[in-house]
Order: sequence, then structure tokens, then C-alpha cells
Amino acid sequence: MANPTSRRADAGQDGRRPLAILTGPLGQGGSGKIIVQQTADLLALGYAVDLLTLGGDGPLGAAIPAGVRRVRLPSLHPLWGTWPLFGYLRRARPWAVLVHRLRLLRPLQQAHRLAGVPCRIAAVVHNHLSAQLEEGGGDRGRRGRSFERLRRCDALIAVSEETARDAAERLGLPLAAVRIAYPPVDTEALRVLASAEGGVARPAR
Repeated sequence: MANPTSRRADAGQDGRRPLAILTGPLGQGGSGKIIVQQTADLLALGYAVDLLTLGGDGPLGAAIPAGVRRVRLPSLHPLWGTWPLFGYLRRARPWAVLVHRLRLLRPLQQAHRLAGVPCRIAAVVHNHLSAQLEEGGGDRGRRGRSFERLRRCDALIAVSEETARDAAERLGLPLAAVRIAYPPVDTEALRVLASAEGGVARPAR
């Protein structure tokens, strides 16, 4: 069984159960920046935060707040990626896992079932399910299984009202079942940009 590495081996130096954020490679794009900012916001609210990623830090590693525990997973494969997640759940016992990539629900839910640890799973829907889950050539069986994994989550969070409506329609759920949480904004970075531009943040070209 592969063991993920982290800065701490237990559930937290202060005994608190952490809130885990699960993503793949952190990358350097918009979604990676959103996740890094989210960890900072959650720390500011007083949560113990674990950031679970595939492999190393990537270009955004230096921007991750010092108070975030990094957990580097050796695999997030739909099958054998289950075991590193199983080990993490049994050791860290997070009270919730926030999933930013929907394909990771399969190994996470399998690990959760095997670990027997009380933990809530919330999926963040960044894009329209009508497009995201039909990219595999219209495989209805695969799409149906993906829908079922989403329905089994304790919470669904969409990044916009339009995305929430699409998710509710595709999953056959009431709109109220999908929460809306707009992506976090790094206000300090905006202030610096505005100051550098003479007090006006110019639109990107």
C-alpha cells in the first residue's frame, strides 16, 4: 500500500480534525490559483486545512500558505489511487473533503467506504455537467456512473448560478440542493495591481 507523504503524520498538531481539499496536479492555471486562495481564506476562518495533490508542488507551490499541510499523493488513478486516499483518511480523519476534480470522486468514495471514517464529501462543480460529462464520446454508462457519484455526495457546490442550474437539471435535483459559492478573490493582489497601474486596474488584453 502506497503511503502519502505530508508535513505531519497525525490529524493535526492541535488535535483538530482537518478540512481536506482534494485536487490533482496543482498546475499554474486559474483553477490552481483559486484553490490556493481558498486555502488561505479557510485558514483565516480558523480551519485546519490539508491540501491533497498529485505529485509535487508545481509553479504555485510557493504561494501556498505556510499553515496548510501538504499531502502529496503518489497516485489518483480510479482504482489504485484508492489506497493512498484510504491511508490518508484513516490517519488524518478529516471531517470533510472538498473535491475540485469530479473524476476523483471514484477513488475517494471507494476509499471512504473502505476506511469507515465519518467524513463528509463535497464536490465543487466548476463547469457545466452537460459538457464535462459528455466529453468521453457520449458513453451513457460512464455518464450515469458519474451522475450517481455526484448524487452520493453530502454537498454539491457550483461556482455560478448558471452552473448550479445545469447541475441540478442534469442530476434531477432541486436547484436548492446545489449550493453556490463564487470563486475566492485575492483582494490584496488586486490592490497591488491597482497601485502599480496608478490607481486603476486595467483589464487584461
